Amino acid sequence: MNSPLYLYILSALVFFSCEQGIDDLCNELICDLFCESGYVLDENNCETCECVDYRDKYIGEWEFTKYWNVTHPYDPNEGDQIWVGEITYGDANNTLFVPHAQVPENNQYEYCYCYEFEINSLGDINQDSYDADNFNYFFEGYINNDSLYYSYAEGSPFSSTSVTVYGYKID
Repeated sequence: MNSPLYLYILSALVFFSCEQGIDDLCNELICDLFCESGYVLDENNCETCECVDYRDKYIGEWEFTKYWNVTHPYDPNEGDQIWVGEITYGDANNTLFVPHAQVPENNQYEYCYCYEFEINSLGDINQDSYDADNFNYFFEGYINNDSLYYSYAEGSPFSSTSVTVYGYKID
């Protein structure tokens, strides 16, 4: 019985019995909770009755490019800036801290230089909440797994500022 067919059948039986054993570890999930982003997995890779935080995919290091323009009668000004910053969880369950400028190297207070934006599960930034509603002319923005965009304008009849920020996730 030393034929290759015997070894093939034996290894197929071992493979399928192992597959069955893994499936038996997970009980059918009975949960009243609907999780749009999916369920948290336990140590056996089985779904639990706890939702994955949809913001998890945005947390990490990003490279940002900021274009800005200030207009007023005396000395109009414009420029751009590129920096690496970190998007982190905000203070509320549905917010993120998104950097709006590079943190100076001598920052002894470890201030974030961030806006706190409310993010829905689709990645839209709510323009009527938290820091997004501080811009008196215009605001729009979105975020997805690997890119970010937000733009705003603010000012008075004599001077205005417009800013557009693009970002892409590094890690």
